[in-house]
Amino acid sequence: MSLNVSVTKLSGVFDGTKAGAFQSEVRQALDANADVVLIDCQELSFMDSSGLGAMIVALKMVRSAGKLLCLCAVNKQVGMLLDLTDTRRVFQIFADRAEFEQKMLN
Repeated sequence: MSLNVSVTKLSGVFDGTKAGAFQSEVRQALDANADVVLIDCQELSFMDSSGLGAMIVALKMVRSAGKLLCLCAVNKQVGMLLDLTDTRRVFQIFADRAEFEQKMLN
């Protein structure tokens, strides 16, 4: 069985100004029957609490559809935000896209 993976790339600063567009992109991925929504944080430099809130809303949206949301390439700042808010445990996080592909697609 092959998984239908939709990749959403975040870049720059992820805050409340980008939350709506991000959630729309995740909704479109679900509408396109994605089994897994992968949030690629490789180019993300900073995420604030509004960005984290949008990510949690997206996680709930994906889970309620019976699908999986994963993160990859989380930098130190984003990782620290996840740790400080005790939300790291709710996300499935991979070091990078290669690790995601190795563990999820093989």
